Amino acid sequence: MQLVVDTNILLAGLLKPSVTQKLLFSEELQLFLPEHSLREIERHATEFAERMGASEQEFQQAVRLIILNVKIVPSEEYALFEQKAQKLCPKGHENDWPFIALALSLNCTLWSNDKALKKQLAVQVYATHDLMEKIEKK
Repeated sequence: MQLVVDTNILLAGLLKPSVTQKLLFSEELQLFLPEHSLREIERHATEFAERMGASEQEFQQAVRLIILNVKIVPSEEYALFEQKAQKLCPKGHENDWPFIALALSLNCTLWSNDKALKKQLAVQVYATHDLMEKIEKK
């Protein structure tokens, strides 16, 4: 199953052992991430490392490990969908347009626990519990 994964999902998988972490390493999932997410993670690395209870170096190592199972997609590959994605993003979530744009360009589902993103109808959005249910049904 192909999924665009949002930054908060990746971070949840980094911060503690969980179902999210297990899913991030699942062979059943083909995960995609807009390249801007890596810059976002870098920008807040100190804060995330503290929340993880790790040094910045340990945090960076964990990021490298977790993204081994994720294809980082350059913005040029979903740029054609930027305007449409920006229009689809709910108020207060305008910065999430790259996730919507990438999902539109790949014609796949978005994995996000952000309830506001489910309000748009152009891209299907699975929360972690939705994804678990779908996988368990197989």
